Amino acid sequence: DANTSSAVLFTGDGPFVTITKGGNHSLIFTKRWILQSLFVPRKLTTCGKHLVTQNNRTRIVGGSDARREAWPWIVSLHFNFQPVCGASLVSDEWLVTAAHCVYGRQLKPSRWQAVLGLYVQSDLAQPSTVVRNIDRIIMNPHYMKQTKDSDIALMHLQHKVQYTDYIQPICLPEKNQQFLPGINCSIAGWGNI
Repeated sequence: DANTSSAVLFTGDGPFVTITKGGNHSLIFTKRWILQSLFVPRKLTTCGKHLVTQNNRTRIVGGSDARREAWPWIVSLHFNFQPVCGASLVSDEWLVTAAHCVYGRQLKPSRWQAVLGLYVQSDLAQPSTVVRNIDRIIMNPHYMKQTKDSDIALMHLQHKVQYTDYIQPICLPEKNQQFLPGINCSIAGWGNI
């Protein structure tokens, strides 16, 4: 049942981590070099649903501003009420982010907030914006600060979010899904170049 919690585990044999869909609407985090697996229950829902069309032909250098509802799974992560990183919503209570974002601060989850449905960093008062506290951070135990190997972490929202036009989960690759060279990809966030 997707509404029950399960044990935290990892599986694999090398320095990288992948996230795939598992049975019972779960997420499977696969890393190499140890024999454990992380199982995060996930409710069956539509993911990766763009509510507006975004121009996907622009390159990141020079880029373009996204439309308000174009990337409803991106999350602004705030530490001590300051934006420091981004994340992606993978379920109504879990985020995935880079381990380097939480490194050195993972023991203080109460100092983190996730801002969902956000469009402009300076406008947290928008009706579409929802702020949730973080109550748990799971950093990949094999994250290497120097090389950024295994650069992945999970953050648990203290309270679940309701999906809206501005808040939707991202799609994760299917198990064994292949990404061929030359495939177009998109990136979204609030960074500056």
